Amino acid sequence: MVKGSIKSVDLGKSLLVINQKLKNEVVDRELSILDTTQFVVTKAGQKKELLGKDGLRLLEGAEGSQVNVQCDKDVNVLKVTVTVK
Repeated sequence: MVKGSIKSVDLGKSLLVINQKLKNEVVDRELSILDTTQFVVTKAGQKKELLGKDGLRLLEGAEGSQVNVQCDKDVNVLKVTVTVK
């Protein structure tokens, strides 16, 4: 599980960049979003569940929001859970 905050979203490259705190420093993690990546996004009290780029599109403009990312052993992104502030 990777936890952090959203730094940027790149729909063209299907990339989600998050700031992850490791010990005493913050590092950028670039995560490639697959067509099968599940998104659970809570925005204004409403929960939406989408896959792939459709889910990534919901995160545009959500920089700074807390995110939890579940990956498999090969670091493929399986699930992204976000509550947009």
